[in-house]
Amino acid sequence: LIHQAELDAMISKSRKRAMEKDLDKAAKSGDRDAMQSAAESIAAIDAEEYPIPRRIITTDSSIEMLGILLNVHRAGMLLWVDELIGWMRSLDKDDKAGVRQQFLTLWNGHGKLNVDRVIRGETVVESPCLSLFGCCTPGGLGSYVAAAVRGGRGDDGLVQRLQITVWPDSPQEYRHIDRWPDTPAHQSLRHVFESLADLEPDSFTQHDEEYGSRIPWVRFDEDAQRVFDKWDSEFQSRVRGGDLPEAFESHLSKYGSMMPSIALILHLAMGGRSPVSESATEMAVRWCEYLESHAARVYAISTSPERQVALPLLKRLIAWPKDKPIRVRSIREYGWAGLSETDSIEAALDLLMESGWLQAADHRPSVGRPTKEFILHPEAAKFLKSLLQSTPKTIETPSVNSFEGFEGAKSEETKNASALGRRVQGVI
Repeated sequence: LIHQAELDAMISKSRKRAMEKDLDKAAKSGDRDAMQSAAESIAAIDAEEYPIPRRIITTDSSIEMLGILLNVHRAGMLLWVDELIGWMRSLDKDDKAGVRQQFLTLWNGHGKLNVDRVIRGETVVESPCLSLFGCCTPGGLGSYVAAAVRGGRGDDGLVQRLQITVWPDSPQEYRHIDRWPDTPAHQSLRHVFESLADLEPDSFTQHDEEYGSRIPWVRFDEDAQRVFDKWDSEFQSRVRGGDLPEAFESHLSKYGSMMPSIALILHLAMGGRSPVSESATEMAVRWCEYLESHAARVYAISTSPERQVALPLLKRLIAWPKDKPIRVRSIREYGWAGLSETDSIEAALDLLMESGWLQAADHRPSVGRPTKEFILHPEAAKFLKSLLQSTPKTIETPSVNSFEGFEGAKSEETKNASALGRRVQGVI
């Protein structure tokens, strides 16, 4: 069914077009009174207000259209991107440099978005806020973050703004589940989303009009404030300790604003319409711990991407044809995930050599240039099977099946299996 407001809006558009024609006729004839009357009628039509359909999610929207949408839906919107890394790489293009900076402005809701175009003119959005949601493959994310960490195009804080980032492991076993959805849980979830969408912040929030801010805000209650103060003191001391990689430290530095944001969301989702509660704040602390563990995984793989592919490569080398030399070019021809570039292959091979699995040898053919070949340790298959099946041991506990690599007992690093576990098994 068509809502009456939609019919009224259609009628208003038709009336406006008719008035614009009358204005043109009056202008041609020079009738000043008719022009004044037509202009006043057009202004009155523009001033009419009709219910605006609620929009929460948008997809594949240009920055110009986002400005228009955010001006209409001032509570903010969510941009759904099906392939997150592809979208981020599109912002790396030279002609998108300004657009990338505008998206950075949309992060915290405190800035101002100005979009000037010849056809549309100027679009100004006060205090715009945009959430970004999408999915990507681990390999794509790792390579993109690695480029940002090395000072590439992505080194402008966009990666650090992806704070709700999770990288879960796939289940080891598949379980077929065929059951009816949990209807009460679905209805409860729907109620939460609808209550948040219908939220009226002015009924329980405060404003700082004297400082020129129109953004509503709430406080922690006394118990929640103590929880936050304790967490913030310990967290900030750890982040500023100088023991973390710079990129990861920059990522964690934004948790100071993320933790209260999560606490507020949880508080509102539980029906709170008052100062943020202690229970919501404690849950937010646990959320930060959970998200930090996933962020650490992302940045660890990004700074040392060879750790992600070392174990899969080792398994493939164990199954390598005995009559085929192991060379970088031969590995590259297979196009395995994460092993399609020479640099990534060489880095993974170097890691395996440091751990004692491989040894490099120069092959000098009678015709052509010399090449480097790699020799797999003859006990590699046996030890890898033992290592993957065994329980990880502490460094002080000697391993029964100690893998000493090519250098034998001379290598202090390979005197127990935990050394390899730290380098290969424990990281991947």
